[in-house]
Amino acid sequence: MARGSKQEIAAEQLRSAAEAGDPAAMWQYALAVLRQPPPPPLSPGQNALSYLVRVTKAVRSSGDAEARDLIARSATAGYPPALVVEAELAEQSDPDRTESLLRSAADLGDTAAMLYLAGLLALHDRAEAAQWFTRLAEQGDIAAMYRLADLLRIDGNTEAAQGWLVKAAEGGSTRAQGDLAVQSFENGDEQLDPGRPPAADPRRSGVFTAGIPTSRRERLVADCAKCEQKTVQDHYELIVGKWFGLRGPGTAGKTGTRVNFSVCTACGCLFPMDDQSRQYVRSKGGEFFNPARVTRN
Repeated sequence: MARGSKQEIAAEQLRSAAEAGDPAAMWQYALAVLRQPPPPPLSPGQNALSYLVRVTKAVRSSGDAEARDLIARSATAGYPPALVVEAELAEQSDPDRTESLLRSAADLGDTAAMLYLAGLLALHDRAEAAQWFTRLAEQGDIAAMYRLADLLRIDGNTEAAQGWLVKAAEGGSTRAQGDLAVQSFENGDEQLDPGRPPAADPRRSGVFTAGIPTSRRERLVADCAKCEQKTVQDHYELIVGKWFGLRGPGTAGKTGTRVNFSVCTACGCLFPMDDQSRQYVRSKGGEFFNPARVTRN
């Protein structure tokens, strides 16, 4: 039998199961209608909430009535991923329903619902939010560890907050790693090391050529537009176009058009630091985030 026929048979079986009221089949068929891939396997400590957020965005952007109905019916039948998506769809118009839906899924042990619910509760019931975050964090959920650390820090429990922040960083949270790097820098423990550049060199962005003269000038803490948090960043100076002066890869002793960029060591975001730098990137058709809002030199 041809491969296409097997796929058609599988799709028909899924549709039939969905029409028969199987909540998991309704959810899976809705994903197929939305042309959303199935959720990727989760590594230890990962949470499925980000995937469900993408599904919600797909529902809103597509406006597909069939997919919307399938998810609603799946949620009514108590299927946790559908409950989470229904909750997010209702958040702006009916926050009480959102919380009720999330509690239903959280009570079934759904970690995405727990994380979402705890985040909402943190706005008006910090004690219960801490309970949900703690329950998740103790199960090894990295996102919950980070959120719990933030909650405890705001409440003044700095020692416990630091412990969860370190655990989140060790688990692979780039946000936690960035926060620890900022702490280290502000405590004077981390200095600019020219031999250890960040993960993304500006010359790898496609905007600059590989042989362009460049040098790292300073390390600073600034607000990152992508991370949406303070991160350690490295300031690069580059000479673009024609240049004259001493040979070598650096900018010392050379004349030419100098541009300045800050590179976030947490995620590699590239920030033009002045108007001339922004104009240069625009002239190349490059993409870049807003200039870093420096919070500490």
